[in-house]
Amino acid sequence: MIIRHIDQSQPSSSSSLLNTIHTLLLIIIIKCSIISIRAESNCTECNVDQHCPPDRPIRISPDIPCLEAKLLGNVCLHSSQCETIPNAACLATILNWMPMELVTVPTYRQWYIYSQITNVSDELSYLLNKVYGKCGCKHGYHAYNESRCHPTGADTGQQCTEMSDCLHSNSLCKSSINRCFCMDGYRYHSNKNECVPINGNNYRKFCVLSSDCQIYDPNSECNKSKCTCNGAFRYEPIRGRCESIEPCRTGNEWDPLNNRCKASRSILFNTFLLRVILFVLLNVVTYHIVRIVCCTSGRASIGSQVSIDTNENDRYEQSHSLLSLPPYESICNDVPSNETFPSTDELPTYEEALRSSSDTGGNTLQMVVIGKDTQPIDHSAEV
Repeated sequence: MIIRHIDQSQPSSSSSLLNTIHTLLLIIIIKCSIISIRAESNCTECNVDQHCPPDRPIRISPDIPCLEAKLLGNVCLHSSQCETIPNAACLATILNWMPMELVTVPTYRQWYIYSQITNVSDELSYLLNKVYGKCGCKHGYHAYNESRCHPTGADTGQQCTEMSDCLHSNSLCKSSINRCFCMDGYRYHSNKNECVPINGNNYRKFCVLSSDCQIYDPNSECNKSKCTCNGAFRYEPIRGRCESIEPCRTGNEWDPLNNRCKASRSILFNTFLLRVILFVLLNVVTYHIVRIVCCTSGRASIGSQVSIDTNENDRYEQSHSLLSLPPYESICNDVPSNETFPSTDELPTYEEALRSSSDTGGNTLQMVVIGKDTQPIDHSAEV
């Protein structure tokens, strides 16, 4: 009886175990399905915390979604996005200072703004690089193409805290890492134990930072992911370097991208505007000069009029301007032309002469000019 009872109870236990297993499998399938839908990929391995889809394989925080891997020159949010390329990092050149590696975990707000502006033009990417970053090669390396960082060979291996610690010629101390590096345009030659000039050039080749170009030519810069000469230089094909610009003709300016002089509308406009202003000023000055000369001549002609009587015995010289009189002057009444003039103290005043003239019933007054060593004159001024 006991054995029989056990045989009858076995099917019941097996059925319960199978149901439990089916329930667990169903729960696992449902969870994987939910995760697969959220991740938009097939659920090959169910890991709630670490799973990322193949096109966005980088997880840096549970607070933000998975991130894409980036190539050199692409806008990035964190250095993890650039680590698929050896010796690369997410570098931000804030305020044109030395590039800083972005290793701080971004907030959700930063990620959201970044996710809205990843597909942008080169000009906007350059501006975003001041706020976020751009995948570039670490110090001691330069960008060879979008997926490779080559060593610059500038590291001398010498430790330093100041410039005087770097004993090699054409070397300087990088205070951020306390190591001596060859200057731009030089590389370290281990056999010679010195910094030697770099042969060749990187003109119009791929770049991320200006330092990628300046290891070949210190007068170059990175512009729209291409090495070009900076504003004060232009490319010289014979020498293969950026040379100082000779001034273009008036009205032209140097185009560093196309390496030629081109007409500058701004210069032409400014030149024309300057000529118009000078023309107007010249006309205004000329007008005022002519006006002053004419007015002065008119006043002089009015103030110094000379009238001569046709009478041979009586010639009158008349002056209507007191400013044109000599230093000594007086107005006398009825002074004979052949009489010696009295001294200045005996002459009547101007008021007395006028009063005397009015008393004589309008007889003419004679203006007598008396100076030092004055001789009697035969002229009288008619007032």
